[in-house]
Amino acid sequence: MLYLRVDTNKNNSIIEFSGQPYSGSTKDGEIFNNLLFGEIQVESNYNFPIGQKPYFYKWNGSSVVENDEEYVDLYLKGVNYYKIYDYIPNLDESEYQQTPANINYDIVGLNKKRIFNKGELVKTEYYGYVDSGNTYQDLILTEYRDYYRKDRMVYFRLQKTDWYLKDGSVGDTKITKKYYILEESIKLGETRRRNIISSLKINTIGLIQMISGITQTEATLIGMGFLSEVTNEITQFVEGLEEPLKNSIITNTNHNWLDNEIPNSGGIIVRDYLYESIDVNYDNKIYVE
Repeated sequence: MLYLRVDTNKNNSIIEFSGQPYSGSTKDGEIFNNLLFGEIQVESNYNFPIGQKPYFYKWNGSSVVENDEEYVDLYLKGVNYYKIYDYIPNLDESEYQQTPANINYDIVGLNKKRIFNKGELVKTEYYGYVDSGNTYQDLILTEYRDYYRKDRMVYFRLQKTDWYLKDGSVGDTKITKKYYILEESIKLGETRRRNIISSLKINTIGLIQMISGITQTEATLIGMGFLSEVTNEITQFVEGLEEPLKNSIITNTNHNWLDNEIPNSGGIIVRDYLYESIDVNYDNKIYVE
């Protein structure tokens, strides 16, 4: 006998399975009340005959309700199907074990969490939902991006996409390659450097607040004053001329806080931290087939 614990609020996604019941009256008449509100227990054999109905037990918060009229083919999904199928309605049972490699998951409505390396997108995680505390939950798939350059310019990108099974393991992987013409590569570089400047602004204000113990509003005024002094250098940086902004950070003597040590950093001063954050490595990477 197989018992599936199912969340009815998430397209009947399987939470876990067990050889012991979670809730409901079993065939021996024993009652279990170990489900949360909104969860059901599906009681079925591994080889349950197609067309027959398994037993359902639902805990409504105060009592157990037995329902053998409702029928969801959870046992046909298999215990370890691809997570993404929990978020695609109206699937045929046979689709739950098929590779999701050709699914356009950007239109499914998943929640993206992007990870950047100095302005360059290197990883995107797709989650089923985000709670009220902005915590991402139920990782569905992950994209990893690797960029290859010639003379600082990206000429192609490898993307590895991993799809996760219900147990959290990787069930399938797809590798794709995207080539960039010169115009696309130039725009990609500008976008990256623009992202770096956005992070520079945020980091500057945050560091000033951290080392000075002042309010965010006060830190913003100080930080924006500093950044306004290097407006031209910032514009040049985005366009690809990076040295003027680097030199301004290193040589600026108008702001004493640049030489303050960042707490719990092992002796790193603000000036060095900001310089390192915009110092991009454009080393050529060799691709081997």
